[in-house]
Amino acid sequence: SGALHVGDHILSIDGTSTEHCSVLEATQLLASTTDQTKLEILPAHQTRLPGKPQDT
Repeated sequence: SGALHVGDHILSIDGTSTEHCSVLEATQLLASTTDQTKLEILPAHQTRLPGKPQDT
């Protein structure tokens, strides 16, 4: 139970990847959620997920 901050990236919404979503699609995903939603976040201060190779 954290907070979103400016620059954070939402990686998934309730297990659905947002990698190839437009802002509109991500907004629609959020609008269709229930009172409790699981967001996977990449904080703005992190450049990548631990253990996940960076794109070259």
